[in-house]
Amino acid sequence: MGFLSNIRNNIQIAKRKKASQINGKHLKGLLKKFKEERDRIENETGIRPQIDDTTQMFMQKNPKCMDLRR
Repeated sequence: MGFLSNIRNNIQIAKRKKASQINGKHLKGLLKKFKEERDRIENETGIRPQIDDTTQMFMQKNPKCMDLRR
């Protein structure tokens, strides 16, 4: 019985890991779109809009996204 529960746990862990990777890819895509929109607004108005608090917290927690700030 322990063998089957280990397999079940491993499958659940693998599913969670895959789901988190997919969510991360979608979030990175959204952040990229936000950056492009901010760039467009800056080109039109000459003033760069502020990053909202939620996006800024995510970027601080994930150093890989820091290049999206500018």
